[in-house]
Amino acid sequence: EGPSSCCQEVGSGLLQYAPLLACYLSCRSGLRHPPSTLYPTLIQEDFMLGLSAFFRTPMVDRTGELNKGCCLRLSVLDPCPARDASFCKDLATVMDARACEIVDMAKERGSAVEVLWSGGIDSTSLTVALLKVVCPQWRPLSAGAATAAEGLPALIIKCSAESVAEYPWFHEQTLLRLSEEGVITLEAIADSEEVTQLWEGPQSRLTVTGECGDQIFGSQLLEAAFVPTELEAIFARGLDAPWQDTILESLLQLGIVRPMDKEAWLKWIQPFLDRSPVAIETTFDLLWWLNIACKWQTVCLRLFQRRPRLCWADLGRIVHFFQTEDFQQWSFDPDNHAAKMPDHSVWSTYKQPLKQYIFDYTQDQNYFEHKLKAGSLCQVNDANKFVIMGIDDKLNVLRFGTSCLSRQQMERTYPQDGLRKAFWNWSHE
Repeated sequence: EGPSSCCQEVGSGLLQYAPLLACYLSCRSGLRHPPSTLYPTLIQEDFMLGLSAFFRTPMVDRTGELNKGCCLRLSVLDPCPARDASFCKDLATVMDARACEIVDMAKERGSAVEVLWSGGIDSTSLTVALLKVVCPQWRPLSAGAATAAEGLPALIIKCSAESVAEYPWFHEQTLLRLSEEGVITLEAIADSEEVTQLWEGPQSRLTVTGECGDQIFGSQLLEAAFVPTELEAIFARGLDAPWQDTILESLLQLGIVRPMDKEAWLKWIQPFLDRSPVAIETTFDLLWWLNIACKWQTVCLRLFQRRPRLCWADLGRIVHFFQTEDFQQWSFDPDNHAAKMPDHSVWSTYKQPLKQYIFDYTQDQNYFEHKLKAGSLCQVNDANKFVIMGIDDKLNVLRFGTSCLSRQQMERTYPQDGLRKAFWNWSHE
């Protein structure tokens, strides 16, 4: 049976997926129950799944180049734009314009703007941008009272105890003061609150996240150059070393790429490298390009995969601040690429342009000089009681089983080999 017999209930490509799905769909595996880890041979033979294992995140290439060889059929929701050489906006201009756009969007919908503030660099910078729209004349060091601009939507800042602990100065000197003066509303998120409770909140809110900020500026994996991990080659040689000596060497050391496949892997990735708007020469370059081109889609959808079901209207209820073409074009400029982390030997310079944007508003020298990138999603509980296997291009949330997975459950939920017909790349047979 070939792809033409794809079942009608599901789509024809995956927007989001669990790499484990490939184990179930492969006719060679004979898998009845999930293994503790992905099969090494599956990772080694499918270079895209290998990259997913390396990043510990399902990868979908928005240029389309790397998807062609994947055993799973992947669909791109937000294609990677080509570089616009005429683009010349600075980051502050892009930040301010995006904040105005979101406020206008909420005003048109009659919604309040709800910000998920983690205390990190991305969410703090977007909060600053929105505060500059809502209360344009006020700054944290101002002596006078804050006055909100008239006719604008309410601004609600949701934060947890971890958010406050990550940036207590901003919480005390900015958010609490503006809340006390009635300019914004502060709402606490309990440590045990689950992500899906966002969907059970008021429908009259437009929720704003800092997702895609990391993709614009680099990658969390850059930290491997400063902290000893299993990525020994990156730690030993640093971010300015040729990527062949660090990233490829790490893939070889981890067994993700076999020595006999090295040349084939290089041939496979070259068309993807050719699509980059900046030359991919160093560890920093490649980690950024893989992140913005291949991890972007997963990041945009990861909050949505905690929903029991989805429709296209749901995707409009949560807005990722950095998910715009202007931010991508800013990132594609060679001068801006160099500015993302001015000193590749100092981890605290990562995202310095965003930290400068925050500093221009707060004058908080300590945060500017010392704040380090920290992951926020790891502190968010996964509320879903089901194991999610993917989201297809019709926004079906693919799952089978609750507390466990099995081929029997898959065949009962998707009979007549439905998932395999829809999402298996038949050229891998």
